[in-house]
Amino acid sequence: MRCTNCGRENPASERFCATCGRPLYIQKRPASGTNMRHAAPSSGGRPSARPASSGGRPQSNGRPVSAQANRRPANGNHAPQRKPRTRWNPKFLAACAGILALLILIPILIAVASHRGDTLETRNIQTFYSGASGKTSVVFAGKAYEKTIAGKIERTVTSADGKREAVLTDTGDLYYITPEKLSSVASNVFDFTLSADGTRLGYLELNPEASSTDESESDVEAEGKTTTTTTTTTTTTRRTVTEPETTEVTTTEYVPGGGEKYLDYANSTLFLYNCTDGTAPMITNHVSANSLVLSPSGGCIGYVVTDESGESFSGFVYKDGVVSALGRNTLPLAVSDDGLRQYYAKYEKMEEDTWVQKLFAKNGESDIKLGEYADSNLLEIYLNADLSEIVFSTTGKDGSFYFCDEQEEKVRLVQGFTPVYAFGQKEVKLGKATLTPCETFARQVFIDAAGTAQYMDSKQNCINTGASGTFFRITPDGKTLYYLDDAKALHSCNVRKLSKKDVAADVLNFDISADGKLVYYISSDNTLHCVSGGKDTPLEKDVYSTGMGLTVTDGGYLYFLQKYNFGSGTLCYVKGDGTPKVLEDVSNVYDIAYDQDNCIYYRANYGTISGTYDLFYGKAKKYTKVFEHMG
Repeated sequence: MRCTNCGRENPASERFCATCGRPLYIQKRPASGTNMRHAAPSSGGRPSARPASSGGRPQSNGRPVSAQANRRPANGNHAPQRKPRTRWNPKFLAACAGILALLILIPILIAVASHRGDTLETRNIQTFYSGASGKTSVVFAGKAYEKTIAGKIERTVTSADGKREAVLTDTGDLYYITPEKLSSVASNVFDFTLSADGTRLGYLELNPEASSTDESESDVEAEGKTTTTTTTTTTTTRRTVTEPETTEVTTTEYVPGGGEKYLDYANSTLFLYNCTDGTAPMITNHVSANSLVLSPSGGCIGYVVTDESGESFSGFVYKDGVVSALGRNTLPLAVSDDGLRQYYAKYEKMEEDTWVQKLFAKNGESDIKLGEYADSNLLEIYLNADLSEIVFSTTGKDGSFYFCDEQEEKVRLVQGFTPVYAFGQKEVKLGKATLTPCETFARQVFIDAAGTAQYMDSKQNCINTGASGTFFRITPDGKTLYYLDDAKALHSCNVRKLSKKDVAADVLNFDISADGKLVYYISSDNTLHCVSGGKDTPLEKDVYSTGMGLTVTDGGYLYFLQKYNFGSGTLCYVKGDGTPKVLEDVSNVYDIAYDQDNCIYYRANYGTISGTYDLFYGKAKKYTKVFEHMG
């Protein structure tokens, strides 16, 4: 199940998001699932969009049926009466058939519409798929790109700043998108990864006729033009890299604990695309899917090459034409930009055809073993900005976590680790590892397995703040934490002084301003409040409390929906703690996404039968229509 706050995929059995701690609930809105920053606990079921059946008397041929007409004789002295044949009005039958068809089609159309494949997330670049044209349109800052992407987007990877994206379509076409242009990168792509800064793009292209020359020329399609790039490396042959000597003999087929099978002799070619000049030197052939990992700035790339016999695989790291081997049956997990700091997993066969997976950190020439695990699904890795510090668990999200830095000192933390980030900060996936926006883990707040906020001091001591709940917000200075407890009471906590204050009771949803000076919350009677300097001011009534109930911008605006019924409401906004403005002329709004500064996107006028909507962009009282009948 995808979290509507941070976008992370969670197991269907989970009640709360493993990343941000927000409750997980099934979206019933007739739009596609969105990864909004402002999801919140729900106080109850969302109003149903299905039309209610009307009551009334039984009818025949369009007229009321008398109760006397349906009564049987009181005794047997009356002569038997022949029951008249019921004759149905053809118009009435046609109307019933039409109603029945609508009752069948509406849920189907809603279900289809909810899987359109478009996105409306809190990010700079937006993509929207139109089933009618079979194309995906790209929008930045409210302006649609002239170029479109054929087909539906199957996978999207976004840079840390949200201004660069790589997207893969359902037909295997790879594109690179910036605020300035849309570039075609390659076709027949089945796996890719984007660096955290968005400047490098590694991808695997299906290539049954893989090249086997040391000096190769690869044709790269970029912006509709074909350029030739000559690259000399030591890895462009099928098997030119000498593998480390090993005494281990593998005789049985091996499938890692996570379920990925690396034994297929992949007919693939690895390319490293330079997003600045559009060149894409070929690195090597026969690289396995799900094995690519780029350094934060894309200077290094790690990958796995399968053995032709199908009995083993080897991990490698490539940088500036130089390849370093990690060893046999190794999988790179993360690599620094200079290539000196590496994290990798090594798979070793034990007795009775069982395998154990070992986690290693490599700093220069030295390797340190961090732990062992049997299932790669249980491996959790968090890294700081330059990969000099790692927080990891080999026993799952709620298991024991450890800290290790460049001094290779492993410190045991607590059970569970979910970092809490300030407004605008987000983590990025580097393969299996998660790159956090933290320069160091010292003085960071995270949530443990029990849902309690922990504060890590400079010596990696975890201090229990006593703040326990399921929904957390932290101020930009990292000092004050706001949270909802299990009783839906809103509190604040100074994580360094360990002092707590009560803010409000019976809260359905809340958020804080980007600067952390204001607290907005919706009370149990659906009234919006603003808390500033300890003063609690009611702002507006009948405010939508779930889903995209509150949308905060970094420019000091709060957008919210009012009078929300049957999947749509009225758009409203407030500047800081001022007077709310209700946009009466903006109706039927059911979806909001913060874009940049004070601007937002919103979708309105959803057509249940057509499955389309109108997309608008703007701020305050000024909005322009980007698309009409999109979907």
